[in-house]
Amino acid sequence: MLDYIKYYNKSLPEYKDATMEPNFIKAMTRGEFKCLWMEDGDDFIALPTLVQERDYNKVLRSDFNYCNLLSNMNPIPGPWLDSIYDLFNEYMYKYKSLFLPINPYNSEGINYNRFMNTYYNRKIVYIDLTKTEQQIEEEIHKKHMHLIKKAIKNELRVSSDKKYFNDFLRLYTQTMDKHKANNSYYYSENNLRLILENNTLLTCLVDDKVIASSIFIHSQHNKVVHYFLSGNDTEYNHLSPNTFLLYKAIDHFRCQGYNLINLGGKHGDNELLYKYKSRFSNTLKDFYIGEFNNDTRRGF
Repeated sequence: MLDYIKYYNKSLPEYKDATMEPNFIKAMTRGEFKCLWMEDGDDFIALPTLVQERDYNKVLRSDFNYCNLLSNMNPIPGPWLDSIYDLFNEYMYKYKSLFLPINPYNSEGINYNRFMNTYYNRKIVYIDLTKTEQQIEEEIHKKHMHLIKKAIKNELRVSSDKKYFNDFLRLYTQTMDKHKANNSYYYSENNLRLILENNTLLTCLVDDKVIASSIFIHSQHNKVVHYFLSGNDTEYNHLSPNTFLLYKAIDHFRCQGYNLINLGGKHGDNELLYKYKSRFSNTLKDFYIGEFNNDTRRGF
């Protein structure tokens, strides 16, 4: 007999992505965390969502958090999928609409079209850390490898010490200002410190001067690392600190037992950013968005 709890708000089980960690949710989302939950003995299935107020309507939306079914069963049995589908169907009547990015690293074998309309958004690049060091370096484009060797010659180094947080904050803000970024890309110092409690700050230095810094979020549960936020001092662009930092990040997280680094895809029409990322790896995944609107309900 399957029992369900519609609003299950305590911490999610260990089968999760870094974007579902409580600190990340608290820091990066303006909304109330909700999770559809079903269990039978020790087995469970869950669908996490976020409730936000938009235009005086309650909607399920997540701009920063991946959506994916969580379960300790692999594969998830058909009756379980039927039951969580029925619960989702009932649950969605309460809300105006849904917009959720589907986790490309935890979605294999699940047909999300049954729950929502899904559409292809873009290709995303990831570095497969399960490959050998030689295989990984062979995938890095020769132009990147040239810049990396140049950085080594110029004695750049990378530190994982969080004492450089204030430098990161300064460089990240400068980078967003330079690109005239939307306000949504500016985060408070307190929220960024909250995220860093369980995540990693890597900082590139030359002659003890900070010239680039990045936040990586990660979870040992699914062994996935996300390249999250980054900033650099444009005065030192000729030393390619961001490229060198990412190169060192590969070794840093590979040694800690992670399986991949998600570099993301392009944003808008920024083909140059996508080209830059793809020079680190030729392994790609398709990224999908899930949408649902009660005004155009599909006859569930």
